[in-house]
Amino acid sequence: MRKTSLIIGYLILTISWCRKPQSDNALRFTKPEQMMSFWADVEAYLQSTAEIIQKSRNLAIKAANGIYPTEDRQEIDIEFKELLREVCRIHQEANYKGSLLLNSQDAAWPKHAILKTGHQSAAVEFLLPEFKAESFGLSSWQTNQASAAVNLMTPKSSEQALRKMDEALSAISMERARIGAVYNRLEYWAKLDYSLSENAKLSAKDKK
Repeated sequence: MRKTSLIIGYLILTISWCRKPQSDNALRFTKPEQMMSFWADVEAYLQSTAEIIQKSRNLAIKAANGIYPTEDRQEIDIEFKELLREVCRIHQEANYKGSLLLNSQDAAWPKHAILKTGHQSAAVEFLLPEFKAESFGLSSWQTNQASAAVNLMTPKSSEQALRKMDEALSAISMERARIGAVYNRLEYWAKLDYSLSENAKLSAKDKK
Protein backbone atom coordinates (compact mmCIF):
# COMPACT_ATOMS: atom_id res chain seq x y z
CA MET A 1 0.00 0.00 0.00
CA ARG A 2 2.81 2.39 0.95
CA LYS A 3 4.69 1.53 -2.27
CA THR A 4 1.57 2.21 -4.33
CA SER A 5 1.08 5.58 -2.63
CA LEU A 6 4.71 6.53 -3.33
CA ILE A 7 4.34 5.61 -7.01
CA ILE A 8 1.14 7.66 -7.33
CA GLY A 9 2.76 10.58 -5.55
CA TYR A 10 5.81 10.38 -7.82
CA LEU A 11 3.65 10.40 -10.95
CA ILE A 12 1.67 13.41 -9.74
CA LEU A 13 4.84 15.34 -8.90
CA THR A 14 6.48 14.34 -12.17
CA ILE A 15 3.53 15.66 -14.16
CA SER A 16 3.61 18.89 -12.19
CA TRP A 17 7.28 19.29 -13.04
CA CYS A 18 6.54 19.58 -16.75
CA ARG A 19 3.53 21.65 -17.67
CA LYS A 20 2.45 24.75 -19.55
CA PRO A 21 3.78 27.99 -18.02
CA GLN A 22 1.49 29.70 -15.52
CA SER A 23 3.81 32.15 -13.76
CA ASP A 24 5.55 35.35 -14.82
CA ASN A 25 7.88 35.14 -11.83
CA ALA A 26 10.12 32.51 -13.39
CA LEU A 27 13.60 31.87 -14.70
CA ARG A 28 13.51 31.78 -18.49
CA PHE A 29 15.87 29.98 -20.85
CA THR A 30 16.07 29.85 -24.63
CA LYS A 31 18.61 27.02 -24.97
CA PRO A 32 18.60 23.53 -23.40
CA GLU A 33 22.30 23.91 -22.56
CA GLN A 34 21.51 26.98 -20.44
CA MET A 35 18.90 25.10 -18.48
CA MET A 36 21.24 22.13 -18.07
CA SER A 37 23.76 24.46 -16.42
CA PHE A 38 20.99 25.74 -14.16
CA TRP A 39 19.95 22.26 -13.02
CA ALA A 40 23.59 21.30 -12.50
CA ASP A 41 23.85 24.13 -9.96
CA VAL A 42 20.66 23.03 -8.21
CA GLU A 43 22.01 19.47 -8.04
CA ALA A 44 25.29 20.71 -6.54
CA TYR A 45 23.45 22.50 -3.73
CA LEU A 46 21.28 19.45 -3.05
CA GLN A 47 24.27 17.12 -3.05
CA SER A 48 26.02 19.28 -0.45
CA THR A 49 22.85 19.40 1.63
CA ALA A 50 22.44 15.62 1.44
CA GLU A 51 26.02 15.10 2.64
CA ILE A 52 25.42 17.38 5.64
CA ILE A 53 22.13 15.67 6.50
CA GLN A 54 23.84 12.28 6.27
CA LYS A 55 26.48 13.49 8.73
CA SER A 56 23.70 14.79 11.00
CA ARG A 57 21.98 11.42 10.74
CA ASN A 58 25.15 9.65 11.84
CA LEU A 59 25.33 11.90 14.90
CA ALA A 60 21.70 11.12 15.73
CA ILE A 61 22.44 7.38 15.53
CA LYS A 62 25.43 7.90 17.80
CA ALA A 63 23.43 9.94 20.32
CA ALA A 64 20.56 7.44 20.34
CA ASN A 65 22.92 5.11 22.17
CA GLY A 66 22.27 5.60 25.87
CA ILE A 67 25.90 5.15 26.96
CA TYR A 68 26.95 8.80 26.60
CA PRO A 69 27.13 11.09 29.66
CA THR A 70 25.46 14.51 29.56
CA GLU A 71 28.65 16.42 28.75
CA ASP A 72 29.48 14.21 25.75
CA ARG A 73 25.88 14.36 24.58
CA GLN A 74 25.95 18.17 24.70
CA GLU A 75 29.02 18.21 22.47
CA ILE A 76 27.31 15.94 19.94
CA ASP A 77 24.20 18.11 20.06
CA ILE A 78 26.22 21.27 19.41
CA GLU A 79 27.76 19.75 16.28
CA PHE A 80 24.36 18.51 15.15
CA LYS A 81 22.77 21.95 15.45
CA GLU A 82 25.66 23.66 13.66
CA LEU A 83 25.21 21.29 10.75
CA LEU A 84 21.51 22.14 10.58
CA ARG A 85 22.38 25.84 10.56
CA GLU A 86 24.63 25.22 7.56
CA VAL A 87 21.77 23.45 5.79
CA CYS A 88 19.63 26.50 6.52
CA ARG A 89 22.31 28.85 5.14
CA ILE A 90 22.66 26.85 1.92
CA HIS A 91 18.89 26.76 1.47
CA GLN A 92 18.58 30.51 1.94
CA GLU A 93 21.57 31.58 -0.17
CA ALA A 94 21.55 29.04 -3.03
CA ASN A 95 21.28 30.98 -6.28
CA TYR A 96 21.83 30.84 -10.02
CA LYS A 97 23.25 34.10 -11.38
CA GLY A 98 21.56 35.99 -8.56
CA SER A 99 18.19 34.19 -8.73
CA LEU A 100 17.23 32.20 -5.64
CA LEU A 101 16.96 28.45 -6.10
CA LEU A 102 15.64 26.96 -2.85
CA ASN A 103 14.46 29.76 -0.57
CA SER A 104 10.73 29.42 -1.18
CA GLN A 105 9.93 31.75 1.74
CA ASP A 106 11.45 34.70 -0.13
CA ALA A 107 9.11 36.68 -2.37
CA ALA A 108 11.82 36.76 -5.06
CA TRP A 109 11.92 32.97 -5.33
CA PRO A 110 11.03 32.18 -8.98
CA LYS A 111 9.36 28.78 -8.30
CA HIS A 112 9.53 27.87 -12.01
CA ALA A 113 12.14 27.48 -14.72
CA ILE A 114 10.85 27.89 -18.27
CA LEU A 115 12.46 26.74 -21.50
CA LYS A 116 11.37 27.90 -24.95
CA THR A 117 13.65 27.39 -27.92
CA GLY A 118 13.27 28.77 -31.41
CA HIS A 119 12.11 25.39 -32.71
CA GLN A 120 9.06 24.98 -30.48
CA SER A 121 5.72 26.73 -30.43
CA ALA A 122 5.09 26.47 -26.68
CA ALA A 123 7.28 26.92 -23.61
CA VAL A 124 7.80 24.12 -21.10
CA GLU A 125 7.79 24.86 -17.38
CA PHE A 126 9.59 22.97 -14.61
CA LEU A 127 9.01 23.46 -10.89
CA LEU A 128 11.96 24.18 -8.64
CA PRO A 129 12.44 21.93 -5.58
CA GLU A 130 10.51 23.10 -2.52
CA PHE A 131 11.24 21.78 0.96
CA LYS A 132 9.58 22.32 4.32
CA ALA A 133 11.87 23.42 7.15
CA GLU A 134 10.05 21.08 9.53
CA SER A 135 11.11 18.08 7.44
CA PHE A 136 14.73 19.01 8.16
CA GLY A 137 14.26 19.43 11.89
CA LEU A 138 14.21 23.24 11.64
CA SER A 139 11.64 25.76 12.80
CA SER A 140 12.19 28.06 9.80
CA TRP A 141 14.40 28.55 6.73
CA GLN A 142 15.16 32.14 7.74
CA THR A 143 18.64 32.15 9.29
CA ASN A 144 17.76 34.89 11.77
CA GLN A 145 14.77 32.88 12.98
CA ALA A 146 15.93 29.32 12.46
CA SER A 147 16.38 27.02 15.41
CA ALA A 148 16.59 23.27 15.60
CA ALA A 149 13.21 21.71 16.33
CA VAL A 150 14.99 18.51 17.37
CA ASN A 151 17.97 17.76 19.61
CA LEU A 152 20.26 14.95 20.68
CA MET A 153 20.14 15.50 24.42
CA THR A 154 18.42 12.20 25.21
CA PRO A 155 18.18 8.81 23.47
CA LYS A 156 14.47 9.43 22.82
CA SER A 157 14.98 12.92 21.31
CA SER A 158 17.86 11.50 19.26
CA GLU A 159 15.54 8.89 17.79
CA GLN A 160 13.10 11.68 16.87
CA ALA A 161 15.95 13.60 15.23
CA LEU A 162 16.97 10.48 13.33
CA ARG A 163 13.47 10.16 11.89
CA LYS A 164 13.64 13.79 10.75
CA MET A 165 17.00 13.24 9.07
CA ASP A 166 15.58 10.20 7.27
CA GLU A 167 12.62 12.30 6.15
CA ALA A 168 14.94 15.01 4.85
CA LEU A 169 17.15 12.54 2.98
CA SER A 170 14.09 10.96 1.38
CA ALA A 171 12.83 14.36 0.19
CA ILE A 172 16.24 15.31 -1.21
CA SER A 173 16.63 11.94 -2.92
CA MET A 174 13.28 12.31 -4.67
CA GLU A 175 14.16 15.79 -5.95
CA ARG A 176 17.63 14.72 -7.10
CA ALA A 177 16.15 11.78 -9.00
CA ARG A 178 13.73 14.13 -10.71
CA ILE A 179 16.48 16.59 -11.58
CA GLY A 180 18.52 13.75 -13.05
CA ALA A 181 15.58 12.73 -15.22
CA VAL A 182 15.04 16.31 -16.39
CA TYR A 183 18.76 16.72 -17.14
CA ASN A 184 18.73 13.57 -19.29
CA ARG A 185 15.72 14.86 -21.16
CA LEU A 186 17.47 18.18 -21.79
CA GLU A 187 20.46 16.38 -23.25
CA TYR A 188 18.21 14.84 -25.91
CA TRP A 189 16.47 18.18 -26.35
CA ALA A 190 19.84 19.87 -26.96
CA LYS A 191 20.82 17.24 -29.56
CA LEU A 192 17.53 17.69 -31.40
CA ASP A 193 17.79 21.48 -31.22
CA TYR A 194 21.30 21.30 -32.69
CA SER A 195 20.19 18.98 -35.51
CA LEU A 196 17.29 21.26 -36.40
CA SER A 197 19.59 24.28 -36.45
CA GLU A 198 22.07 22.50 -38.73
CA ASN A 199 19.27 21.37 -41.04
CA ALA A 200 17.97 24.93 -41.23
CA LYS A 201 21.44 26.16 -42.22
CA LEU A 202 21.73 23.53 -44.98
CA SER A 203 18.27 24.39 -46.22
CA ALA A 204 19.19 28.07 -46.38
CA LYS A 205 22.32 27.26 -48.40
CA ASP A 206 20.34 25.16 -50.87
CA LYS A 207 18.01 28.08 -51.55
CA LYS A 208 20.90 30.34 -52.56
